[in-house]
Amino acid sequence: MRVALILPYFGTMPNYFPLWLKTAGYNPDFTFMIFTDCDMTGFNLPDNVQVHSMTLEKVRSLIAPHFDFDFILDRPYKLCDYKPIYGLIFHDWINGYDFWGYCDPDIIWGDLRNFLTDDELNNYDRLGNRGPLCLYRNTEKSLTFALNKMPGYLISYRDVYRSRTSMFFDESKLLVELFDKFVGGKQTRITGRAEVVAYRRQFTLGEIPMRAFRWDRGKLYGFCDDGEVKEFSYVHLQKRAMNFDRGLENDDSFLILPTKFTEDHELTQEEITDSMTPSSEYVAQWEKKHRQTTPSAKLARRFENFMNDTLTGKTATFKWLIDAKKHHGWLS
Repeated sequence: MRVALILPYFGTMPNYFPLWLKTAGYNPDFTFMIFTDCDMTGFNLPDNVQVHSMTLEKVRSLIAPHFDFDFILDRPYKLCDYKPIYGLIFHDWINGYDFWGYCDPDIIWGDLRNFLTDDELNNYDRLGNRGPLCLYRNTEKSLTFALNKMPGYLISYRDVYRSRTSMFFDESKLLVELFDKFVGGKQTRITGRAEVVAYRRQFTLGEIPMRAFRWDRGKLYGFCDDGEVKEFSYVHLQKRAMNFDRGLENDDSFLILPTKFTEDHELTQEEITDSMTPSSEYVAQWEKKHRQTTPSAKLARRFENFMNDTLTGKTATFKWLIDAKKHHGWLS
């Protein structure tokens, strides 16, 4: 199975992006396609990573022929809402692939084929329900299913794309139902995901504490607080500030601690205690810097975005809130 993972990215790559590239290279069945205005000349690119020079304005020009209305894509983060139609936007690059999908740059990859097996790829048409990694069988229907109006919902793609507010369309219940109705294929979640909570200093998966992660020759392991070791498909660091020494690019293994990457070694009791210790100062600094991840920061940011949005965008937000209440939440 040939899988194309699409990553448009504009701005500055995470400082540890060399490790994204290194770990991506251990997944040869996946072709990672990066569309960016970043200078990539200083990076070591694996054979399965393609870089296409592109601006955000060029992406807008690729979208425009598919819409008969004025859409908004005025900042890179809004691209998250466009992820479900990446197959349509970047159609010229995914010809010949069995699956297309999307991913994020703040990830360390494990052994994806250990979780996305031939059996899963043969039996499911959409794999994943989160923005960091999601795959679609490459069919005509999968390219356009998101561009439909779903009965029972006030909001539609036209509202999403005419609003400046990021509406998490790529992770919504609406998207699940659109795929079910207009594609009809089977859907499943990707197992082994490590989505660490961004605004806590210590690693937690939901409310489950983790000591650290280890990447070792293509495999990614997580160390639970009780000492159990689990294998993961990827760890999503979600904008976490990390210290990183580029010398690790040449290592066959390395450790991932809450605020840094380091050479592989046995964790000391001091490191375990430090990794598991909460920090209110870290949370406060995160909220001040990002204003988007903690609950109070999210509310403040959403209100600010709402006030700055167009009238059409404000209407879309009201529809979004009504639908979220009607369907007992927005995220799938």
